[in-house]
This record gives sequence, C-alpha cells and structure tokens, in this order.
Amino acid sequence: MSTNLYGGTTYYLQSSISSTGTTILLSSFLEPVSGVPITMELMNSTVAYATIAPFGERSEFISFTTITQNDDGTATLTGVTRGLRRGYPYTSDSSFMLAHNGNSKFILSDQPAALYAATDLSQALQFYVNKTSTQTVTNSVALVNDTELQWAVISGVTYYFKFELLVTNANNAGPDWKSAIKTPAGSTGSVVLSGAEPAGSAFPQAVTTDVTTPGTLVNTTIVADADVPFNVTLQGWVTAGANGTLALQFAENTAAPATSISVLKGSRVTYSI
Repeated sequence: MSTNLYGGTTYYLQSSISSTGTTILLSSFLEPVSGVPITMELMNSTVAYATIAPFGERSEFISFTTITQNDDGTATLTGVTRGLRRGYPYTSDSSFMLAHNGNSKFILSDQPAALYAATDLSQALQFYVNKTSTQTVTNSVALVNDTELQWAVISGVTYYFKFELLVTNANNAGPDWKSAIKTPAGSTGSVVLSGAEPAGSAFPQAVTTDVTTPGTLVNTTIVADADVPFNVTLQGWVTAGANGTLALQFAENTAAPATSISVLKGSRVTYSI
C-alpha cells in the first residue's frame, strides 16, 4: 500500500455512523478551488487517512481505501479502518472507535499513522542502545540480562537488530561464551552468533530460533584474555508475541573458580522496525 499526503477542506458526514461502521457517506468530497471530485487516483494513494470530528474530545482517526463519487454529489468511502491508535503501531483499537452523528466534520489529516505511512518511517528509523558501564558474570553458567542492552517491544511488531559486543574473560583457557536473546512468550525469531578473537582461533557461528526459553548461543573456542577483548555479534529478527522486553542475556559457558566474563562499556545494539 502507498500513501501520499493530500490537502482537502472540511467535509461533513451525510448520515450518522455506528462505532463499528465501515462505510462512510460524505455530503460531498471535492478538491478545494478546482471542484474536481476526489479519487484515490487523484491522491496518488492506495490508502488515505482522515479524522472524524477533529479538534474535539470525540475525534477519531480512520483510514480508507476506496472512494465512490455518487450521482447525487455525495461520496461513499469504503475499505474503512476505524479507531486508529494515536501512537505506534497506529493499528485499529476498539477503544478509539466512536459513533458519530450526521453532519459531523470530516477532514483529510496528517495524523501520526498518515505521516508514518507517507514517510515510510518503518525503514527510516533506527534506534541505538549503548552500553555505558562494564558488566561481569563470575563463576556462573546462569544466563543474566544485560542491564543496558535491552528495549521495550510491542506485541505483533517485528524488530531487526544487531548486537555488537566487546567481551573479555579473566582466564584465557576459559570460561568461554554463552548468550541468548530473551523475549516475551509467544515471540518468534532467528538469531545468528558470530565473532572474532585476537588469538586467531576459529569462532564458529551458531544459530537459534528459540527466543523465549531462551535457546543458548555458545562458543567454546575463545582464548582471549582480559587485556585484549574479543568481538561478539548477534544479528537477527524477532516478532514480539506480547508486550514486554527484548534483552541480551549472557554467562560463562563453563564455570570455575576465579573465572569471569564481561561485556564491556562501548558495546551496543542497533535495531529497527
């Protein structure tokens, strides 16, 4: 679907609509000044956005996909999606669906969903989380959340991400690396682990589609030491199964006294929607 912003004027409902009605009848729907009947082709869009009863407590954001210009001068809008949310992800929400009387005002609007669609922000926006302090796990194979490399996720939204980590261990014979991506129940996804370490040993890739249990991504050939960090990358996607948090988890793969593994300040994650 495509959306291009379009400037109209104030129009009016020809008849009342219920909170669940998906057909809207306007008393007229003409381009200002020229008087040309507005069509989807004129707007160069396959979906358009509007507000019913704007500037009031009962305003409602909607979208529509079809305009029929009637012989009596009225216009019928179909393919209507009611009650668009005021914030991301701008989907329909029954709590925002309202009944409206005939003669209620109707405008083509630059509501948030319209701007989101017209500018394709889903591709334009990237977000960054930087790690501002080092975090260490000592003598433990229990996965823990990274206290900084995480963010809130919304049910049904797909997130694409890349964790770029600087990691050290306190013993170059171990304790090796274990990590996971933890997300809300019902989430799906795929994550690939890769990396490089200064001693030149192989850093085999690992992959998991388990992002809720979570499945662990393990590398057992790390021979770096505390003085020279190695690089770990976790890259993939997750579709959130519920509202919650997506977090990096990490631990030692082999626990032993006097061993530890640290994710260093300067690590970061980049993600987009």
